Amino acid sequence: MQTSRWLGKPLKRKEDLRFLTGRGNFITDLSLPDMLYVALLRSPYPHALIKSIDTKKAERLEGVVKVLTGQELKDYVKPFRHVIRVPDYYPMALDKVRYVGEPIAAVAAVNPYTARDAVDLIEVEYEPLEPVVDSEKAMQQGAPLIHEGFENNVAWHRQFHYGDVEEAFGKADEIVNERFSFHRYSSTPIEPYGCAAIYDPASGNITLWDQNQQVGLYRARMAEALKMPEHKLRHITLDIGGGFGNKIGIYPYSAIVSVLSILTGRPVKWIADRREDLMSVQAADRKAIVEAAVRRDGRILGIRVKIIENIGAYLRHPEPQTVTRGFFTFLGCYDIQDVFIDAYCIFTNKAPTVPNRGYGCHPAYFHLERMMDIVAGRLGLDKAEIRFRNFIKPEQMP
Repeated sequence: MQTSRWLGKPLKRKEDLRFLTGRGNFITDLSLPDMLYVALLRSPYPHALIKSIDTKKAERLEGVVKVLTGQELKDYVKPFRHVIRVPDYYPMALDKVRYVGEPIAAVAAVNPYTARDAVDLIEVEYEPLEPVVDSEKAMQQGAPLIHEGFENNVAWHRQFHYGDVEEAFGKADEIVNERFSFHRYSSTPIEPYGCAAIYDPASGNITLWDQNQQVGLYRARMAEALKMPEHKLRHITLDIGGGFGNKIGIYPYSAIVSVLSILTGRPVKWIADRREDLMSVQAADRKAIVEAAVRRDGRILGIRVKIIENIGAYLRHPEPQTVTRGFFTFLGCYDIQDVFIDAYCIFTNKAPTVPNRGYGCHPAYFHLERMMDIVAGRLGLDKAEIRFRNFIKPEQMP
């Protein structure tokens, strides 16, 4: 039998030296001649109509080169495409804001401080609308619609069946049910999101730098959004100062800096501050109702779950995988043969969600493991003992 040279062996890390000696190449290190720096004006409201935007004072500030609004940006981009039918998702708000922090305008200036000063000079008239931030309230008849033209706020609904759940519940000695909530959070890598772009008018090519963790797919989606052939977009991922899944999503910022480079003829860079990053990289909050069909000896025969996932104002790639990943991990290490999951993703006036560490798995494990504790308490069993009785046995493994 041939033994592996790799499995079970320690591997020498080869990338550490340049990071430890300060020779990493991050987006903040990128500097190009005549580079402009971007600051974004973001919505202070979770739900409001944009009645007017006055950028004249910002445009007159010394050092400001370009002020871009969503209406002007719309002429240069298409909505980001998704594989399922969802409302249009543009890089900046057009006539309505749907969450606190949604970009409304962008300023490109000779330095980041001037850009931020100019943002403060942009005057926006809003008409506040009733917000809805609770996913269950957003599902109710008559709830404020996040997206006009859609019948309700259900972004996505699927059911997952495995085995015969009705039979399992019919054989149960007891049915134990509980309701769970899982909060929003952010993995907060040490380096916030950032990107830079330069447009070459001679060739029509754009070179785009960022820290996206899904390079090939991101390039294809971004080229499509920029209305250009994929071969004309050169996408370079620099060193990433932490990702944890946060930098997999399709963010609007690369499209904004690319269009600003087209309009100004200069390289353009944007770096999020920590507050902006926290607005942009949230994991979904979830409510779940779990029912377990239980025998008196502690064996769990089947599980029924209703998941209500709050995905915020837009469903952006790669969502709804935060839910579908849980379909395949929900039973964890337990020998439970019958399961039914009824899953909803709901639009609300919270920020759109993105992958975060553990993506989709830990809410499922939280529901499952808390349920094991509750069942143990109901049956008067030790919490460890009920787990031993339900573990997958070694002989059941392939």
